[in-house]
Amino acid sequence: HIQHTIYSMTQRIERIGFGYMNTIQHYTQQVLITQNRIQQKITLSLDRHKYALDTFQSILMNSDPQMILNKGYSITKIYDKIITDISQISPGDTLETYVKNGSIKSIVTKK
Repeated sequence: HIQHTIYSMTQRIERIGFGYMNTIQHYTQQVLITQNRIQQKITLSLDRHKYALDTFQSILMNSDPQMILNKGYSITKIYDKIITDISQISPGDTLETYVKNGSIKSIVTKK
């Protein structure tokens, strides 16, 4: 009778232990799945931010005044201000025009 009771108690303990093992395995799988999802989201977010930074870098490089001059354009200034409208200049004004490899001074004779 005592042996049967010991055997019965041993069986119960084993069942409880297996139940805990299954629970632990389940939560371990859930943690691994969640960890994988987080890694994927971080990677995706980093890729998106890298693309955005690359795009902004390209925009900045193409907006660099020297790059514009290298393409054949010029920048003309009066009193160190860029001329954007003809109304900013008058006959007799001295202008400085910047090109790729230097600058040119000129005097406005008419507009």
